[in-house]
Amino acid sequence: MKARAYCSSANLGSGFDLVAVALNTFYDEVAVVDYKSSDKPEVEIVDIKGPYGEEVPRELNTAKQAVEYMLRDKKLSYKVCLELWKGIPVEKGLGSSAASAVAAVLAVSKVLGVELSREEAISYAGEGEVVSAGTRHYDSVAASYLGHVVVLYNLNPLKVLHIKPPVDPLFLIVLPQVKAPLRKTSIVRSIIPRKVPLEIHVRNSARLAALIYGLTTGNLSVLGEGMFDEIVEPAREVYVPLYRRVKRTALTAGAKGVAISGAGPSLIVLVNEEKAVDVEKAIREVYEDEGIAVEIKQARLAPPAYIVD
Repeated sequence: MKARAYCSSANLGSGFDLVAVALNTFYDEVAVVDYKSSDKPEVEIVDIKGPYGEEVPRELNTAKQAVEYMLRDKKLSYKVCLELWKGIPVEKGLGSSAASAVAAVLAVSKVLGVELSREEAISYAGEGEVVSAGTRHYDSVAASYLGHVVVLYNLNPLKVLHIKPPVDPLFLIVLPQVKAPLRKTSIVRSIIPRKVPLEIHVRNSARLAALIYGLTTGNLSVLGEGMFDEIVEPAREVYVPLYRRVKRTALTAGAKGVAISGAGPSLIVLVNEEKAVDVEKAIREVYEDEGIAVEIKQARLAPPAYIVD
């Protein structure tokens, strides 16, 4: 049994830990290659392949962590052997750790005949994020599991809205080729301000409302305005090379909105079809001027995680 889950971009600016989109640019696959009864729940990653496989450890692995947690919680005494195909760049802010956990939970639950509600599946996959981020968070795993757009409107108990916009927005995913610090996600979560002035909170809340309105109605102009953030991104931009310059350049070239993708250093840029080439060219020039290699890919919203035939 093999499952596929797509990459994601969390936050979209003002929606920190609450909003995420699944993107069809990259995906991970997890296959159950063997399972048998055991004295205790146990998961072994027997092989890791794919273009980014060498960057992922077998032990401190989100797929392993998520499935072990599910087996313990469901009181299932099995040893499960998994094979991971890693197709999502690691430590780039594209939900790589989340997709592995989602694909693993989906594949194992199907093999063992375990019926999961969507909230259960997301919760188990979110447990895998402890390995990479040091804490549970559910925006990226929810997007990878459900596809399209998700909004988390309650965390305890977990409640998730799934949105399929009436239009299919086009994004540019910008991946500067820079080395991320070790345990980057944990680091960039630790520097987020814990207190903000009321007026900034109000402005950010207004943009979050605009973000969700734009996603539900397909109004790309409003969506782009909602992607502006005053709380989290200013603290994190130190880990995102040339962020302000790239953002300013992209918006001047015709982009609708720009945000740090997840924990970065990748960016997600909302564009109209007719402006995509101009915006991409302008962004490339900024990085080239500073001698930084960059990969830019077009992306659309991705479907839910699914079993691969």
